[in-house]
Amino acid sequence: IAVADAYIESKHYQRAREVLRQMLAEHPNDPGLLAHHARAEYLLGDHAQAASSAYAALSAAPHDELAMRIYALALDGQGRGQEAMWM
Repeated sequence: IAVADAYIESKHYQRAREVLRQMLAEHPNDPGLLAHHARAEYLLGDHAQAASSAYAALSAAPHDELAMRIYALALDGQGRGQEAMWM
């Protein structure tokens, strides 16, 4: 996650997503990885995939704050503002 975060900080979102996908291949249900993957997807503008990844993270860890924030942002990015406000 630290490597992906470094890529995100340097605005290399695509590379961050690739690193996270590789890690998810080995640990597909890790809520932390899913939440960070959702963040990379959101920053790449793929709000639907970001929402899907964040939802998966929340399914595994319902109180994960990063996943909640990204899920709300991704919903809003899809024009689902009311659901985002609820989150």
